[in-house]
Order: sequence, then structure tokens, then C-alpha cells
Amino acid sequence: MEGLSSFMYGAVGGGFVATALRVLEQYWVTPWFTSSAEAKRKLILYGRPLYLSCHQIEFRLTHINQKQQEQRQEGITSLLASPADAKSVE
Repeated sequence: MEGLSSFMYGAVGGGFVATALRVLEQYWVTPWFTSSAEAKRKLILYGRPLYLSCHQIEFRLTHINQKQQEQRQEGITSLLASPADAKSVE
């Protein structure tokens, strides 16, 4: 009788542990790995174009800043300019 009781408690306890682990896997571990894999895919997809865009904007802003510094030395301090003030296409 004691062996049967031990077996029943073991089966119920094991079933409870197995159920808890299955729920943990289904609702916590699997979504985390799925979202992590999705994030890696998006990083691979968008990382290089984003880097190139950032590099281009840095180059353009540096160029604009240099032009503004040159204009300040010539006596123009305003950021506003009219088409009549333009000396070239730039």
C-alpha cells in the first residue's frame, strides 16, 4: 500500500512539474526566442542601410556646417538666404 501511495504522489508531482515546465516553455521561453530571432533578422535587414544613411547625413551636415562657417567669416550671420543672395547652385 505504501508503494502505491508513493507511486501516486510521484505521478501527481511529476505531472504537476511537467505541466509547469510546459507552461513556462510555451508562454515565456518560446516568445523570448522568437522575438530575439525576429530582432536579429530586422537588424540584418535594416542595419546596413541605416548605417549608410547616417554616414551620408553626417557628410552632408559637415559640409553645411563648413559652408556656414565660411559665410560667417564673409560677414553673413543669418541662416536665412534669398535666391538673390545665391552665388552658385550650392
